[in-house]
Amino acid sequence: MRTHVTIKARDLDTDAKDVATVDVAPPFEPFEQRAQLTRLVEERHPGARLRSFADGAATFLSREHLIVASYSKPPSRPRAAKAVETSEQERLFAR
Repeated sequence: MRTHVTIKARDLDTDAKDVATVDVAPPFEPFEQRAQLTRLVEERHPGARLRSFADGAATFLSREHLIVASYSKPPSRPRAAKAVETSEQERLFAR
């Protein structure tokens, strides 16, 4: 499954905006998502520091820019198939 990361940067002095989109294979673990977003932002904005991360989105700050990086669709874990269980109570009251 692939998704896009959008990186939006706003110049702190001029308010000019820059938007970039990168096609990625998203990791499922939050710490891996944070690392991937950090790596992608660092490539475009060296020296930017992570300020916050939650739900597949992160904010960064550099001397010149405020940056937001986010997944177009937040990665989610594949759901495991539910195991069908027969409860003890079903057997007790079965007709």
